[in-house]
Amino acid sequence: MTISANKDELRVTSNVARDILQSAGIFKTLPPALWEYIVNSLQYVDQNVTPNVVIKVDAKKRTAEVIDNARGMDRAGLANYFTMHGHNMDRLAGNVGRGFFGTGKSAAFAVADTLVIRSAHNGNRNTVRLTRTAIEREAEKGNVTEVPIETLERDVPTTDPNGTTITIERIHGNIDVQDIMKFIERKISRGYKDAEVIVNGHLVEYEEPTYNEKRTFMPEGDLAASLGAVQLIVKVSPAPLDESTRGVDVMSNGNLFETTLGSVAGKEMSQYIFGEIDVPTLTNEGSGPTPAFTMSRDGHLNKDNQLVAAIHTFISVNVDAVRRELVEAEKKRKQSEDAKRLQTQASAIADMLNADFNDYNKKIEHVKQTVRGVSRDQAGDNRLEQGKDLAALIFGGDEEVEVVGEGGERGGEPTGTKGAGGDSEREQDPQIRRKECGDPLGRKITAVEGKKPARGGFNVEYRQMGAAHWRAEYDRTSRCIVINLDFPQLASALAEDGIESLTFKRLSNEVAFTEYAIAIAYELVSMQNYQDPSDYLFDVRTTINRLSRKAAELAQAA
Repeated sequence: MTISANKDELRVTSNVARDILQSAGIFKTLPPALWEYIVNSLQYVDQNVTPNVVIKVDAKKRTAEVIDNARGMDRAGLANYFTMHGHNMDRLAGNVGRGFFGTGKSAAFAVADTLVIRSAHNGNRNTVRLTRTAIEREAEKGNVTEVPIETLERDVPTTDPNGTTITIERIHGNIDVQDIMKFIERKISRGYKDAEVIVNGHLVEYEEPTYNEKRTFMPEGDLAASLGAVQLIVKVSPAPLDESTRGVDVMSNGNLFETTLGSVAGKEMSQYIFGEIDVPTLTNEGSGPTPAFTMSRDGHLNKDNQLVAAIHTFISVNVDAVRRELVEAEKKRKQSEDAKRLQTQASAIADMLNADFNDYNKKIEHVKQTVRGVSRDQAGDNRLEQGKDLAALIFGGDEEVEVVGEGGERGGEPTGTKGAGGDSEREQDPQIRRKECGDPLGRKITAVEGKKPARGGFNVEYRQMGAAHWRAEYDRTSRCIVINLDFPQLASALAEDGIESLTFKRLSNEVAFTEYAIAIAYELVSMQNYQDPSDYLFDVRTTINRLSRKAAELAQAA
């Protein structure tokens, strides 16, 4: 930004090209950048038209297309679209939406080099192109008030229906279609539940989590004066929800702006809670010294805004009341004799999983050390950096754990510099696991004074989650595998043979082993460990076979 002098006038001016590049920097990866164009397609449709968006991602060609049935843009519409920080014409017309800052069109240049827009509106088609090279060329100039856009088609007569195709070309960085699909699924489930979105031929659908309790809260007193006559709907799922599903959707006139649990986030049993609240007056808070909305695109409202603070207070107080009831109910459930016997069985399964994981992670570390040219003997007790190995990825951070066994087998390698020169056996971490599935946070406990802090492990829990729910679920936040006692296969075995029966134990093992194998493979996918999908399937199958053999050996020994 510069201040220009023209005789007696002083004016604030801006380098538009640099503005575009700086605004693009808000978008860090391809999924959120694509979403900026997708959400426009979902929002700006003609009356009585159900949004339909098709996304085509080609990793080899490094392109992505967003094709919609929205109302399209004519030449004037494109001119307004490419106005940085321009007025949202729908908002000016009284149609409340999510657009406030007019910067979303720059998203492509965070992840790619070229943006092409082809749009049909009322029988005419216009196609334009903007490249990062052109923007950077203009940015090098001084006071730039505009960046030329290349016109490929201008008002060409067409029979195409209204709609726009956004093409992002020469994408750099990682292109993960599964990540894109998951990101879109999370977004359309929060405010765009009727939309039809297809990614590379796969329909991305919203499916609301099952719930066994629904509560409605109305604000009172000062909160009622601030929020108006709104309703907070809180639902309780029988199964733990992942981070993308839990939380209260904060909306305004049907548009989603944030998902939050307020001050309750991370507390025990909070991962079973979701819901929604619609505050119509929130969309009036887009300007002023402390606006409700920020340009960060991080999915959070501005807590310094008074209305946002009131919303968070209202959510926190009532969600926490529900959470406390769940905690008390959970304590009572765990005190029953059947629950205790089930937990004994779950702990035995967890022990097998953690022992297997320790062995598996050592193999991964050994392979990485060898690839780096470091032999097992040379490596000694040196570990890979935090966050680089699989254990750090899954169990990194502070969590409350309990010791379930002494350290593993004491190695024959002496302690000392680089694994040589010492005269004692190196210490092994104790065998541990998380104390509770319910609470993903907490303080870290060291098992033995002077030893390294213990890393959390997998835990297993039985829970009634409804017959229609998955037979098991892996809660990544708390590293807990939850086995669904209501699933027909498990419910039948439990009813016919009982908790202590060999049939129920074997079935529980098989369910937990499968969920664990998928969880490990998923973590390896996130580390970009697989070059081919068949490798993923091979690892899942191998893990299940490995654990099943160990379980059979233990059963025979008993």
